[in-house]
Amino acid sequence: MSQEQEPLGIQLHWADKRIHFEFVGHNPILHETPRLETYRQAVDLCGEGEWESGLSLYEEILHSLAPEEFLLAQLACWGRSQALQHLERYEEAWTGLTTLFAPGRDWVVPLPLCLNWLQTATVVAAHCNQGPASAALLNLWFELASDYPDWELKPRLEELVTEAYHAMAGHDLDEAVDWLDEIRLPWEKRGLLPFVRLLLVEGLSELLEFEEAVEEAEGAFVWARSQGDEDAMAEWKDRLENLRADAIDPYNLARRGDRRGLLRLGKVNQLGRSGRNALMGAAVTNDLELAEWLLERNAHPNLIASDGWNPLLLAADHNHTEMVALLARWKADLGATNDLDQNSLHVAAWQNHLDTARLLLELGIDVNYCDSDGNSPLHLAAGEPVPEMIELLVTVLPVDARNEFTEATPLMVAAESDMVDNLELFVRLGADPAARDMDGKRALDYAKLHEAKAAAKFLRKLAKES
Repeated sequence: MSQEQEPLGIQLHWADKRIHFEFVGHNPILHETPRLETYRQAVDLCGEGEWESGLSLYEEILHSLAPEEFLLAQLACWGRSQALQHLERYEEAWTGLTTLFAPGRDWVVPLPLCLNWLQTATVVAAHCNQGPASAALLNLWFELASDYPDWELKPRLEELVTEAYHAMAGHDLDEAVDWLDEIRLPWEKRGLLPFVRLLLVEGLSELLEFEEAVEEAEGAFVWARSQGDEDAMAEWKDRLENLRADAIDPYNLARRGDRRGLLRLGKVNQLGRSGRNALMGAAVTNDLELAEWLLERNAHPNLIASDGWNPLLLAADHNHTEMVALLARWKADLGATNDLDQNSLHVAAWQNHLDTARLLLELGIDVNYCDSDGNSPLHLAAGEPVPEMIELLVTVLPVDARNEFTEATPLMVAAESDMVDNLELFVRLGADPAARDMDGKRALDYAKLHEAKAAAKFLRKLAKES
């Protein structure tokens, strides 16, 4: 459509799990009021990343609007929801969006605002696990992109689908794959969208459903060939080869619990394309029976993967305490370290895997070992919100344990990380705020250097009281 023919607004109606639309004459007016100036301030703040401040202004506007300011209401509602999205307060964002635009209601809005609203709402709905709503929003975007190619909406469609899919996968990968498979079907009647196939292949691979992944990839390869797209053909051919290799990778076979596949493979210590072996797969999935079955067939408990991890480290990383115990019984090396030179206690410490950490201490792991950055497990815990882990480690390590290279204490790590709760805990456990590292810096200096304002305030107050 030309600029002269383009309608001024779009009327939307959400019904039967779809959003129906038609273009209408629509010439809303933004009245010059103090509230409009406040809106502009909110936009500027959010543009600078000051989402909390912008949100406060949007909410101020929405609580004081006059009836004739319906366009400002729409703008402020969208802005508020966008701010909430960036603050990851998705449920509030979704409620705010559907206040103005709910199933069963008509909604008239300027086209640019509609497109902005759709982009925010699509991803917010996915984060709220509202699959049908997100699908309806994407279908509307797809229809607009297909019917009006001059608007160049197709590239953003790819981004929106990807963002929504990953948001849903964060809740349930299996559901996200099914959702994606369902919504793409009507789209493919109007031409294959390779990026959807790619997302499906990635999702199916993560679910270890390699046969279905291969089928999708083969379909994409046939499509590329029909288009005469040699670059796409080469890319999909490579993916097919990798998928077929992944399907017989011992690590993946173990994650699937496929003993027959492992028997056919024959070599229990073989590293596959993943760089890992079957015992590592059993460690990650906490399959104790399979792990014992592999160990009885001479699987090596201390074999190192190409990424530097071994079965014990992987078990600790996933907090699989029983697997750690099993591997220890089979003489797994407690001193083994990963690519960061961290032992299993380091791995458990910063993730607050308490049961695993307690077991490792009982097994006699070296608590004084420092990683490649010179940090003890207590230093790693100090920068995380893991108070119980800190209390556990202080029973076996000095509260003012020193970094091997800088002589920094855990209190200094907590200070630079702005972890006030950890600072309070360390002080209560006897940490010395006046301790200095090899350069003479105290915990307060660390807080100042890293602009950790809350930590600096706490440490200044502590210094005055002492």
